[in-house]
Amino acid sequence: GRNGARLVVTSAAGDTVYVDSSGPTKMGVNRMTWGLRWSGSTPLNIEPPQPGEGGGGGFRRGGFGPSAVPGTYTLTLSVAGKSGSQTVDVRPDPVQGGDPARFQAQLAAGLQFRAELSALHEMLNRLVSIETQIRNVQQALRDNAKDDTAALAAVNRASRELSRKLKQLKDTLYNSDQQRGAPEDDIHYLTRFADQFQGLGFSVFGGYAQPPAPQVVDEWRADRAKLDGFLATFNGILSTDVAAFNQAANANHAPVLVGGGPVTIRAVSSGR
Repeated sequence: GRNGARLVVTSAAGDTVYVDSSGPTKMGVNRMTWGLRWSGSTPLNIEPPQPGEGGGGGFRRGGFGPSAVPGTYTLTLSVAGKSGSQTVDVRPDPVQGGDPARFQAQLAAGLQFRAELSALHEMLNRLVSIETQIRNVQQALRDNAKDDTAALAAVNRASRELSRKLKQLKDTLYNSDQQRGAPEDDIHYLTRFADQFQGLGFSVFGGYAQPPAPQVVDEWRADRAKLDGFLATFNGILSTDVAAFNQAANANHAPVLVGGGPVTIRAVSSGR
């Protein structure tokens, strides 16, 4: 939790590589571990963790990121207002070795993919949040404005097109009706963009000192173009339909939706 021991790993260049704020703080000897990876993407928090995923939520929920390349890292542990640091050397596998340029190329690709996956997850999280808010506004109006049928009708009108567009986008991205663990549903689910894009991560993050293969890069480039289109659609819904809903809500003394600003793919550092 927030009051746990906090482990921060930084690279020699000063990039924040990994943060864990949930370390144990019991009396006695405690252990925190760093799995030699960068932090994962923004988690997909619209579905519960699956068995065996552990506290990080597994890859699909953003539980881990690219491998740390060989080099010197600083580990800083903070607990109860006190902190201490030490450096560690991450070395190449003594058998496999590895070309530093290939390590760096794999890391650069991994950090770029992580930024894109974070944007996809943020869009899905926000989309579901807005849907929930619409239902709550409608329920609040039914409970508290029973006599004001005009207000209810106006807000319902504004929500109709917004809800339709949100559902259409969500159904393209993510199969929320899937029953986890049923094979036929897994097959159905693979047709959805979110799962297809998440699956690319195994090819981008996987391997040892292996940048993505050309065929993976080609598939990734095509998916990135689709992702850009989905983000543009979602950001358009925010600026038009959410804004129209809030205008109708304001005019009828109803709660407004918190949609947030546009979802963008954040620029990444080189990881050097």
